[in-house]
Amino acid sequence: MLKSNSNKEDSNQPDQEEIIHLQNNNNSLHSHDPSTAYNPSTIGIPPSSFLAPTIQASIRSSSLDYTPPPPAYQDMIYPPSYRSTNSTKDDNGSASAPIQKRAFASAVETSTKVFPTKIQAFLRDFKTNEPVSLIDLDKSVFGAPIRRDILHRVVVWQRDGMRQGTASTKSRSDIRGSGKKVAPQKGRGKARQGDNKAPHITGGGVAFGPKPRDHSTELPRKVQEFGLRVALSAKYAQDQLIVVESLQDLDSPKTRDLLQILEGAYGSPKTLVVIEDCNINLELAARNIPNCEVIHVEETNVLDLMTYDQLIIEKSAIETLEQVLKPE
Repeated sequence: MLKSNSNKEDSNQPDQEEIIHLQNNNNSLHSHDPSTAYNPSTIGIPPSSFLAPTIQASIRSSSLDYTPPPPAYQDMIYPPSYRSTNSTKDDNGSASAPIQKRAFASAVETSTKVFPTKIQAFLRDFKTNEPVSLIDLDKSVFGAPIRRDILHRVVVWQRDGMRQGTASTKSRSDIRGSGKKVAPQKGRGKARQGDNKAPHITGGGVAFGPKPRDHSTELPRKVQEFGLRVALSAKYAQDQLIVVESLQDLDSPKTRDLLQILEGAYGSPKTLVVIEDCNINLELAARNIPNCEVIHVEETNVLDLMTYDQLIIEKSAIETLEQVLKPE
């Protein structure tokens, strides 16, 4: 009886040849270099059968010491996107909960880049428009984002302040004449009629006509300054900003001399010139040129910057604008 049981138990044990075959497969699995590409012929596993769990289960049943395959081979058998977070703890590499792995947001890396606070422009000669050197410009003044809504608000505010508001009309109380009723109220069979100063009578007053008033509106100072920064930045972005060393080079107040410089070196006389100090020759020469205006730096405004094709400005005026318009 005992002998028959021992024979039955022996029949359940694997043969020596099977154990050697499984050991060889296990050694070939672990001896493979994980850094190399997946090669089914090298590790002895067919690519479409996924026999690794079966082999590992057979090895455990044969009471041999078993070492799980490296993580690289676990990824080959069960891809990470289809394996639960605890699957790497399993002995056979199978997923304990076969659900798709959620993608977790990685930590935001702290940027160590230092963004420049300066931008550059050519410093040119006024008479020849030839570059002489480079000049640094404040990015907060000449590199602001282009905001069309801000430009619109500032231009409307400027034009509101430019309106005269002197239009005036006479109402019926302002018309010279008698207030006598021109016809009796009843008995004529016609419409009722008052005096001759009524609005529907020729020569009468005007109903709801304009009166002198102030059309100016209010705009916060910070919005005004922001509008100037946006306008200057638009000129810089469109390559319409010309920075010159000095505008004192004009020898005479003749319009012909200035017109030759603007048409020859700059291509168009439709120019806004911003100066720092008083320049008599330049102001006298430009006042007879259509579409050319010379203003001082404290008179710089958005409407003029948007009106003229190009902006010629002195280097000293650039420094003044940067000091005044730099955000706090």
